[in-house]
Amino acid sequence: MKQRRAEADAAGLPVFVVDAGDTGWRSRRVSSGRKDQQVEKLRLQLAAMELGGIDAWTPGEGDLALGADAVFAAAEAAHTPVVATNLDCPGHGAPRWRVAEHGGVRLGFVSALDPALVEGGVGGCTASDPDDALASALAELPDDLDAVVLLSQMDLAGDYALAEQHPRLDFVVNGHVGKRLTTPNQLPHATVHLSSGNRGKALGVATVHFVEGADGCGVGAGGTADLERKIERYRDRLAKAEALLAAEGADAPDERTRERALRQKAFYAGELGVLEQRLALMQEVAAEPRHRVDNELVDLDADIADDEATARLVADTLARIEQSRGERPASPATAVAERPLDYVGSAACAACHRAEHAQWQATPHAAAWTSLEQRQRTQDLSCWSCHVTGGERPGGPQSPAEVTEALQGVGCESCHGPGRRHIAQAVQAASTGEPPGVGEAADAVTGSIVRDPPEQTCRRCHDGEQDEGRFDWASYRAKVVHGG
Repeated sequence: MKQRRAEADAAGLPVFVVDAGDTGWRSRRVSSGRKDQQVEKLRLQLAAMELGGIDAWTPGEGDLALGADAVFAAAEAAHTPVVATNLDCPGHGAPRWRVAEHGGVRLGFVSALDPALVEGGVGGCTASDPDDALASALAELPDDLDAVVLLSQMDLAGDYALAEQHPRLDFVVNGHVGKRLTTPNQLPHATVHLSSGNRGKALGVATVHFVEGADGCGVGAGGTADLERKIERYRDRLAKAEALLAAEGADAPDERTRERALRQKAFYAGELGVLEQRLALMQEVAAEPRHRVDNELVDLDADIADDEATARLVADTLARIEQSRGERPASPATAVAERPLDYVGSAACAACHRAEHAQWQATPHAAAWTSLEQRQRTQDLSCWSCHVTGGERPGGPQSPAEVTEALQGVGCESCHGPGRRHIAQAVQAASTGEPPGVGEAADAVTGSIVRDPPEQTCRRCHDGEQDEGRFDWASYRAKVVHGG
């Protein structure tokens, strides 16, 4: 963010930075054991935004779940310019609108939070009708603004309705739905709809080209072309699904294929209706002179160099989280005595599966916990469970404090299932003089062990979010599968 601002400053372009909430957490449900850590992370993110020059921020449903006291204290500490048009948190006042100016350009900021998101008093807060609150705030805004931005904690239909009801809105930035809009939506009254996804994976950069005499904003020609290509792809897929369903005789699909084709037909038909409506609105808006908006989503991955000041904030926060670790078991035996775990650790598997254990030790899975130690993340509740064996699984450790040395790393049982029952049954089979896996004892010895884990097991952690979409089942499996 600071880098983009510096580039724009060098080019003499004014830059405005906003965030539409759900910054510290993603929903109204957060466990008491996790809340303190998420508050630390919210403080970090707001402090980082201060370094980047934030112009407006509104707390979302997930932020308020951490408690209004914590949220507003974090915002005050980071000098965060809060906007809360229809949000009421007793004891915590925030402006209903704001104005910011850079390089002679003046923008107004308002917000809208769906009252249903805080129903029951989430964080001790309530929300009034966003339509009425917006009407009042927009009437109070100065008349000489170049544009008005709505920071939204609504669903997509709610954003559309508010844009239709309030023609003064030029931009709607949604922080609640978590949808990546590389091509922005066009909303009524030449309003542009922006969203950069969730979990801070991307930075949305919308460039506005002001046109003399224009009224309202329209998506650039590239956006229209992208949407037209997408519509063509969906029409082609719909036609293929319909053709498959219409096939007769030897070409008729089996029941499973037919069901899949029916689902595809319903999906693409529904999506086409929405996309064609969006395109018609874009074309209608483009018929008049508009300020042009080009949009880019910048993935915040390893290719983005770390800002030194922000990196120090991250390191300090991680150090505090690491120091806040709960009391750890004195030994594996102590943990088992307190609450016997079904997961026993990979060393216990080595007695019978020496070659497989040796092969596993050379994989990244074996070093998964070490990677957290190196980054001071062993106590990070967003990370730990995918770097240990049985983390947050039934019969496994439920917190970092329960992770014994034996369970550090992604061990055998992470893929094959908990081993305590398996080992007990193997011992019992051996006591009868019959080798494990022979005769009647074969099924019993297998116990809870899965010989060939399915892809679903891997995707508990390689979920497309935590691995930034890098996971490919076939190539990743080849790196860890046992030979022979």
